[in-house]
Amino acid sequence: MPLPLCHYTVTPGSISGRFGRHTFDLLDVVEDVRAEVAGAGLERRWRADLLQHRYLNGLLPLANMALRAEHAGAGDAGTREAVAAARRLVRPSELVRLAAAGRLRTAAAAGLLRALPGVYSSGLARR
Repeated sequence: MPLPLCHYTVTPGSISGRFGRHTFDLLDVVEDVRAEVAGAGLERRWRADLLQHRYLNGLLPLANMALRAEHAGAGDAGTREAVAAARRLVRPSELVRLAAAGRLRTAAAAGLLRALPGVYSSGLARR
């Protein structure tokens, strides 16, 4: 049985639960992972996993944290910039690839964020 590489403790004041400039680092981490995988010669083999990682650990969390800050009344130029960046980085061709790989929920969420951000935000507020 594989062991986890790390354990997280989530607290109300946790930096991972608050929006800030650091939240944009999620995009850098996704790129770092892709570069490491490519450096190991595994990018083609892990293509679908890297794509899923891009959305589930980068684009959607960036937008979600920004939108949650806006829902809490802490929206500002940074939160709007984060949502705009996430929307801009959603690529229709990738949504097709996600869906073809059976990752329908991820594709649907990202497509909704890109096409109808107000609806996406409303759905997030209800969760």
